[in-house]
Amino acid sequence: MKRKKHTDDREHKDITCAVRLPQSLYNALSDAAKITNSSLSDIMRDAIVEKVETIREQEIARRLKKEQIRAQIEKLGVDPKKAGGGDIDALLSLLEAS
Repeated sequence: MKRKKHTDDREHKDITCAVRLPQSLYNALSDAAKITNSSLSDIMRDAIVEKVETIREQEIARRLKKEQIRAQIEKLGVDPKKAGGGDIDALLSLLEAS
């Protein structure tokens, strides 16, 4: 199975980050490396890239939702400048929590 190339494959890997793992996770990681014919580090880097991309996508979606809610509030005729940005931000925070 050929693994997906990432931009970090071309970058110099000059930072070492030690991570403590339970034996079961290390065993699963080792199995995955053998199956894909790659190193433990390659598997970990790929997983980190995927997780970081997921977090970034979630943050973009959160910000987009917040702006959509803000636009709907303004569409209702509420002027954010008159209502006070803090009031709208508090409302948006409440909506995000739900």
